[in-house]
This record gives sequence, structure tokens and C-alpha cells, in this order.
Amino acid sequence: MTALSKPGVKAYAGDAKGYIITYAEVALALAEAAQRGMNVGGTAEDWYKKGVTASLKQWGVTDDAAIGAYLAQNPYHANDWVNVVGTQKWLALYLQGLQGWFERLRLDNSKPGGAVLFIPPASGSLDPEVSDVPKRLKYPASTRANNAENSRKAAERIGGDSQATRNWWDIK
Repeated sequence: MTALSKPGVKAYAGDAKGYIITYAEVALALAEAAQRGMNVGGTAEDWYKKGVTASLKQWGVTDDAAIGAYLAQNPYHANDWVNVVGTQKWLALYLQGLQGWFERLRLDNSKPGGAVLFIPPASGSLDPEVSDVPKRLKYPASTRANNAENSRKAAERIGGDSQATRNWWDIK
């Protein structure tokens, strides 16, 4: 039996906050930028710690000892930054489904150390051509109906109108 983590009551509360962009997301983006050699006013590790801390505090973890323990269990590793930052950014984007999905596709990350983070969906639960996480959204039915010829031509140019078709920028 696979262990599942289900959303807590805070996520579905009537007073739950909606976010466009959070400090955690910004700090983790700056961690990536610093790791890629950009001058962002701090080190990748510093921005990583700020991002993880902000993510935890956003969800109500305010105990500094608990945050320190989490960071000790999930340290920054420069040689594995895609997986380390990618995983924490994906967690920080909880309840921002599309943005989390875009980041997962963009970074194509695993768990820190390389273990599988995303498991394939249950057989038959998605587009039959998809064996892993969907790579793109299909053209809407209204677009296919109202602009059939151009939709067909566009789909041909990108390799098909399927959730398994990679986006042009998805080179891995």
C-alpha cells in the first residue's frame, strides 16, 4: 500500500488565502538564479533557506527549532540543486496546481539524490497516450471545433494534440 498525503483542513478552509506569487516562490527562484551564476544579492544556499523557511511559515510552521530541523533534514546541495530547489519549490507551490506543474516540467526534477518524486498516474486515469506526468494541455474542444483546420495544422506542427506531446522548450 502506498502512503498518501491528503490536503489538510487549512487548505480548504473558507478563509484560506489565495496567492498569485509568494515570497517562498521568489526566494527559491533567486536560489536557482544564484546557482546559475547570476548576481542576486546572496548565495544559492541563503536564498534556498529563506525560501524553505517562508514556505513553512506560510503554512503555519512558526517554531524556529522545527524549521531548523527541517532544513537540517533537507539541506542545500549545490551539486544536486535542480532536485533540491525543484522539490522545495514544488512543495511551496502547493494549491497553485498549474504553476507547480509548469515548474515540474521546466526543471524535470526528482527528489534530492535522484529518487523518483512523481509517480505515473493510474492506468486509464488520463489520456491513454500519457505514461507519466502530462507534458502539455490539449487544445480546447471549442478551439478544435471553431478553428478546425488551423487547430489540426498546429497540432501536426508540434507532434500531435496529446497530453503526451512535449512543449517546444521541453528538451529532456
